[in-house]
Amino acid sequence: MLLGMSWFLLACTQASNSIEIRQQEAQLIPMGLFEVARSVAAPVYPLHTEIGEEKASLYAENGATGTLLPNGQMLTAAHVFHKPIALAEEGKLGVVYPFLIQDKTLFAAAIHFEPPRTSNGDWVLFSLMQSSPTVLPPTPDSIFMQRARFDGRKPIAKGTPLYCVGFPRTPGDYPGLTGFSRELTIVQGCAVGDFGPDEEVEAISTTEIDMRGMSGGPVGTYNFFTGEFTVVGTLTRGSGGVRFFGERFGVPHFTASRIAPVVMKRLEASSDPDGAPSTH
Repeated sequence: MLLGMSWFLLACTQASNSIEIRQQEAQLIPMGLFEVARSVAAPVYPLHTEIGEEKASLYAENGATGTLLPNGQMLTAAHVFHKPIALAEEGKLGVVYPFLIQDKTLFAAAIHFEPPRTSNGDWVLFSLMQSSPTVLPPTPDSIFMQRARFDGRKPIAKGTPLYCVGFPRTPGDYPGLTGFSRELTIVQGCAVGDFGPDEEVEAISTTEIDMRGMSGGPVGTYNFFTGEFTVVGTLTRGSGGVRFFGERFGVPHFTASRIAPVVMKRLEASSDPDGAPSTH
């Protein structure tokens, strides 16, 4: 039995986040997209508190990716949290969640969410409470943030190239370790069908990257002529490639929840007609 399992493991190669694989796949991504992506995605670690007999500890686990919005809010995946999400009332502090975002410890209040396993679900919208306005998100007049668009209503035709942006966890990382070796990663895929407004999007890919940790990251289309990245949703599920005796086995894919109408309304209400980032 053990011999058979060892033989199988030797024949089967799992998806990897090695430097070689990342560099190989990055060659397929337009360089302009990497520049814009740094303005709309950030590595995120929900922090959890444990109170023991002698001391209290704060530790990070379940690294995810946040989609940064130009109105100072953030989208990420709801499945990152092990316990039910408590919403803060409008205009009140309510329940706050500690995060490690871009090496900064911040607090955020959940103001809207849709749980996993619901239609176009598995997302949560956070309002970040910042001690400094320069921490997050990028300033609206950033040249790269100006190339970002947000549109949950954009129709997606079958075969449309889609790009998923995030910070996957690397092999060897484990809960409680700060300073994870996570780098901005972009996975390319194409839509498997026609998807209408506010409808979850699914794409197939050829990636060999382990996408764990990219949940909550922006998924969108890229305009090669204008350099604009239009975010249409956030990653909820993703798989990596597997090779069996050197040949590809299975079809890697990823799924994204669309930016919900309630989030789009907030973006449109906060947009500045004199030059702030557009939502469409």
